[in-house]
Amino acid sequence: MKRVFAFATIGAVILVFLWGLFTFNSLNHFDDIVSNFDGRCDAVSGIAGPEDVQVDFITRKAFISSLDRRAALNGSKESLRGAIYLFDINNPLSGASWLDRTNGLPEKFAPSGIHFYQEGPVRRLFVVNDATKQIELFDVSLDGNLTHLESFTERRLTSPKDVVATGPRSFYVTNDTFKASGSLKGNIDFLFRRRSGVVFYFNGTSWHKAAENIRYANGIGINKKGDRLYITETAAENLIEYSRDRETGYLTLERRIGTGAAVDNINIDEDGVFWIGAHPRPIALVRHSRDKNNLAPSKVFSFNSETDELNTIYTDDGTLLSGSSSAARINRKLIIGSLYEEKFLLCNMHVKQPAIEGALSL
Repeated sequence: MKRVFAFATIGAVILVFLWGLFTFNSLNHFDDIVSNFDGRCDAVSGIAGPEDVQVDFITRKAFISSLDRRAALNGSKESLRGAIYLFDINNPLSGASWLDRTNGLPEKFAPSGIHFYQEGPVRRLFVVNDATKQIELFDVSLDGNLTHLESFTERRLTSPKDVVATGPRSFYVTNDTFKASGSLKGNIDFLFRRRSGVVFYFNGTSWHKAAENIRYANGIGINKKGDRLYITETAAENLIEYSRDRETGYLTLERRIGTGAAVDNINIDEDGVFWIGAHPRPIALVRHSRDKNNLAPSKVFSFNSETDELNTIYTDDGTLLSGSSSAARINRKLIIGSLYEEKFLLCNMHVKQPAIEGALSL
């Protein structure tokens, strides 16, 4: 009997080891990441956890969501408040770029994904607030200061990640997993790639579930015509494309585009090209979240929805920037955000990189 128990124990250990090896390999943990970028990047220090970036193309300034996530993980979560900064791309040394634009409202504020919306004189900033699981709506003055207008909440919105506006007070928001992504259940959902991520739509009056069965619903973006919506399916390393009914907001799955990395936030430039921050080795990002000396590789993609070109624009072994979570382009300038660094990158691009091999499938 003891021998049977010993063999069973050894067998269980082997199965756990093989499962762990498979998981690490499927998440690219053993891949060799080589730094590559056709251009020059300079680190801009002084902003903790600059996760998401949105460019105001008229003023050439960039909104940056900020939260010291490493401090929050180390036990300071309740006392921390995040901020929204407005970085002057034309004048990187401007002291005004290091001022929180929210005027201290709301009081509990842990910003994640953001989206800048402008139509005529209406200028709005939509912000995911992880502290309250709400979407915050700000009015944006011409000088970039923010006035808090209202908060949107929904009981099913348990773990919001990113938001994209479709009107002055209508939007889509991703909910990464059924339980919060930092919880044990959320982490299990990510590792086992369970389809528990969803997308909600608020039409200005009511909420409805717009998409579901997503393996960690993360970044979100909409094309200029408003008839295509894109979601980063982080745990499956896919960019998901939906056709969108502009009258009802309902979505229809069109395809999944393989990227080979754990894709994160999505931004769109003046030409309608999407820019996506990504994590080539997501397990390394977990280690980096606890200790800045444990580097995590970074990657940035561009995606042209009109031509289906998926390009690798930036790759970093983690030395210059770890944990790239977003990217935004204006002309030849590229801003790259990060989840846990106390800096972001301001880059000058030279020429377009060749397309990567990305599988297109349903």
